[in-house]
Amino acid sequence: MKTFSIALCTFVLLSAIGCGLEDSNYGKQNNGSALMAISNAEHETGVLRTGTSLDIKTTNQLQLEPDKVYEVSVSNLDTGKEVARAELLSDLNGQIELSTVAHDLGEFDEVGERDTLQVKVTNPGSGILVEDEITLTPHKVDFVGHGIEVDEVQPPHVYASDVNGTPQNSFVVGGAPDPGEIGPPIYVAGDGFPTTVSKVDLYVVKDADKWRGTTIPQAGDASYVAGPVVGTVENGVLRATSMSWQPKGEDVGIYDVLVDVDRNGTFDYTFSAKDGADGEGKVGFTLQYGAAWLRTKLAMTSKHLLVNLAYTSASRSSGTWSNSYPAGTTIYSYVNPPVQKGSRHGWVSKLLIAHKDWSKFWNNPDKMIQGGPGSVGRIPIAGDVVNGTGGTPQVGCTNSPPVKLLNGQLGDGQPQKFDVVFDYGKDGYYDIGVDFLDVVSDRTDGTLVTAQDLENMTDDQIFGFEIK
Repeated sequence: MKTFSIALCTFVLLSAIGCGLEDSNYGKQNNGSALMAISNAEHETGVLRTGTSLDIKTTNQLQLEPDKVYEVSVSNLDTGKEVARAELLSDLNGQIELSTVAHDLGEFDEVGERDTLQVKVTNPGSGILVEDEITLTPHKVDFVGHGIEVDEVQPPHVYASDVNGTPQNSFVVGGAPDPGEIGPPIYVAGDGFPTTVSKVDLYVVKDADKWRGTTIPQAGDASYVAGPVVGTVENGVLRATSMSWQPKGEDVGIYDVLVDVDRNGTFDYTFSAKDGADGEGKVGFTLQYGAAWLRTKLAMTSKHLLVNLAYTSASRSSGTWSNSYPAGTTIYSYVNPPVQKGSRHGWVSKLLIAHKDWSKFWNNPDKMIQGGPGSVGRIPIAGDVVNGTGGTPQVGCTNSPPVKLLNGQLGDGQPQKFDVVFDYGKDGYYDIGVDFLDVVSDRTDGTLVTAQDLENMTDDQIFGFEIK
């Protein structure tokens, strides 16, 4: 068992300049066991800062069964509580691809400074395969052999927030916020800035996978939303600053927050200069419809939450939602929900279902039984799950990057059409009006649709996706 140092978002000044110091990976150890690599949203192995995500992938030395769901858990050994859990599908070579397991660490009290996290990969049938521990400590890079000690500059910790500076993952539009929901305007706050800095430029931009080394979008760019707004930093802390953006329903979507520390218009990420992002390698925040909108909308529909969940890529920015795929295609699920409960993203079981008829199954009152809280009826679906070998459900955050559902290799007799359910209760039931259902065969933009959109379609045209 190994223990890895994980960095907080604190700045230290460069004490020396030498050859190669502008490489942000220079001098870092390739931390992680021989069986599993642990990295952050900034794609740095063995480093985890407050507000970032925790990603893992297995190595060729850990040979897993192909096309099987494995459990990955992250626990805080100091509190005894589980921080995150995900079920990930191995590929046809028996490897787990780079996958996000935990999000926004340290922003919601699950993890504190110098807490130790334990990461486990478990085979549900035979127990723990590999485990490692990582501890939150101030990050420091030592260069042996140069006769000097150099501390690498760290990026500031910046995040979308409410007016009080409390981190928020989502904001709602479409009516007055219900209790537990946060409406606009969007604020930005942060800490870990160099004490020599007093003014920074803040931006809201459309979500992207990676910002380092790019020009920050300005007014007129397709990815631009708001900014630059000048933020004031005092003693390394950025107080909650309004972005002066009042979004509406047409703005529902996913966004990132960028802070340009040196105000040069470029997102710097080198050894000696780093800007900050709530959204590098992850979604910064989601703008979604609130409960007030949902109550009105569902009153005009068959009460289903229909959205296209089948996606073409492991990347958030390079894939599309699609309904028909050629044989051999790897299928992912991806959504950052336009409707969601509360201020934080939810944990769901991501269920691949052998296709069922819309009128005979999903929208059939005879199939529905009394549901849980918020549900207008529920349908048991546990026996229809086909995720990987053995049909094991995949648990993950709705705010995660695209998650692989199907490796694309279908054997004789396997279904060629599928539906997808995001099960908030993680209980093997499709709860109508609570869970997300993909039976949308005419939409390729991942947005919420209504049951009326299906009225002019026949049952054989209503399905999540198909393999041809």
